[in-house]
Amino acid sequence: MIVERKQTRRRKTSNAGELLQTAVVRYLAQALPPTAFFSLFPLGAGGRFHGLRMRDLGVREGFPNLLVLYDGCAYCIELRPGGGLLLPSQRDCYAALQDARVPVTVARSLADVQHFLSEECALPMRNWRSAA
Repeated sequence: MIVERKQTRRRKTSNAGELLQTAVVRYLAQALPPTAFFSLFPLGAGGRFHGLRMRDLGVREGFPNLLVLYDGCAYCIELRPGGGLLLPSQRDCYAALQDARVPVTVARSLADVQHFLSEECALPMRNWRSAA
């Protein structure tokens, strides 16, 4: 007897958060000065046990998901499309970052990221053209 295995299709998930992250990463790769560094921390998924493991490894609960470093300074951005509210752990972490004099913001669009880095933080951004 031959049993055929059911083929499962992997859905390509493109939610608003992933689309914003992709757009921001492409923008930063082109627009930040060559000596700047950035990293995205997609820590929000994985379930309860993953979260507990990350905490045990030293990951700070509520840390923004984008970190930009330039000229000895850190800039933190939470990418949050739509109107979602921050969790209490995020509010606490952002307050601690602000106490440490690290600029932090919530960006709901690429324009918010551009404004924060170029206007509020005064980073020298390179000319950038949208791929659209």
